[in-house]
Amino acid sequence: MQLHGHPITLNAYKATEIRTNRYFLQYDLPDFDKFYLPDTMTPFTDLTPLERKEFREDDNRSVVTRDPVLKVDGVDFHQNIKGIGSTTGPFSRRPLKKTISPGS
Repeated sequence: MQLHGHPITLNAYKATEIRTNRYFLQYDLPDFDKFYLPDTMTPFTDLTPLERKEFREDDNRSVVTRDPVLKVDGVDFHQNIKGIGSTTGPFSRRPLKKTISPGS
């Protein structure tokens, strides 16, 4: 089964820390050692993306892989990324902007 939806490409960045549920330690999950950001978030980081990966738009500002990334006991699992559509602050309704913290 493939999921359908509007395609969205996200930038993949290397995560500095990974926590895996003990039940999934036996599985190879190479795309789970990264975090993903849309192009609208590029101005907020100085990091260089490792790659770009296509997802499918889901409702509630999330995306999901079109093809399964893992099969456990015959059940397909898809990678889901939450919160990729917000470009405004959650409590202010003002556009997000990069700020410089004091002392940096």
